[in-house]
This record gives sequence, structure tokens and C-alpha cells, in this order.
Amino acid sequence: MIIDDILPEFHFQETHSVSIPAPAERILAEALAYDPRQDGFIRGAITLRELPARLIGRLRGKPVAQKPFDLTHFTPLAQGPDEAVFGMVGRFWQARYGQDPLPDLAALHAYDRAGSVKLVMHFHVEGDNRPRLTTRTRIYCLDGAAKVRLTPYWYLIRPVSGLIRKRMLAAIKRSCLGT
Repeated sequence: MIIDDILPEFHFQETHSVSIPAPAERILAEALAYDPRQDGFIRGAITLRELPARLIGRLRGKPVAQKPFDLTHFTPLAQGPDEAVFGMVGRFWQARYGQDPLPDLAALHAYDRAGSVKLVMHFHVEGDNRPRLTTRTRIYCLDGAAKVRLTPYWYLIRPVSGLIRKRMLAAIKRSCLGT
């Protein structure tokens, strides 16, 4: 798997999968085309996550004009015939995500900002007879300070993140089956 080459070491990982009786190429294409903004629950979860930044901005008289978080915040890192990997770097526990620019895979490997993390998200279609679409999220903390800051945030958002991934996989399955 490409993800093992890109981020073989990690401190946190979340994995979800679903069987989809469709050709692997179609499954991966639907996963890459998926738009989470079409799901009201996901939009609501993102709005709730962004609420502190918006409130702080209003209190300071500087409204936040930030585009809501979605898959376009991830940088495509690598793609194979049955998998794709996306990434981002920064301090995600911050009110405005603390995301740093990430132009490409080389930048991910070179990224070394103290107190920050590397995150990769992986879509992988496995199996020919009963294909499964799996999504993995891995996070590597660059130092102890980052791990101390990320750990409570991870355990706070992990249940919602898991629900988002499950809803995303279900929507991709429906799209593949034309329902």
C-alpha cells in the first residue's frame, strides 16, 4: 500500500471500510469524486467544529471569511490503480485548523515544524470478488509537544470523524450502485 511508503510510522490511526459490489476502478473514481458538502450531518459537524473560530473572530471584530473545511484542504500525494493518498500538515487543534501549506509529497517528507503533525488520508480498494473500500487516516506527531496537544483533540473529534467516514463510505457505495 502506498500509505505505508508515505507515512509508515504514526501515533494515531482510524480505519473504516465497506464492501461494494462494483469494479475497483469505479469504486475509486466515486471515492475521489465524493463531495462531503452534500451531506447535512457532515456540514453540521464542520460548522460546529468551526464555531469557536467564528465566535472569536466576531468578538475581535474580525469575522472569519474562511471557506468551510472539506476535502479540498488535502493535498493529493500519490495515486495507484486501486488507491489514493492525500495529506495535510499543521496544528489541527487550533481554532482555524492551524494548517500549513503542503504543495506535494516531497514537502510532506521535508516538513519539520516543531509542535506540528503530519496527517495522511488513504482510500484503498481491496479484493476482486468482493471489493472493499477502506479509508485510513494516519497522524504522526513531530514531537512530544505536538502529541500532548493533539491527543485530547483526537479523542474529542475521533467519534465524529468516524461517523463522517462511515457516512462517506455509505454514500460512495450508494453512488457506485446507482441508488
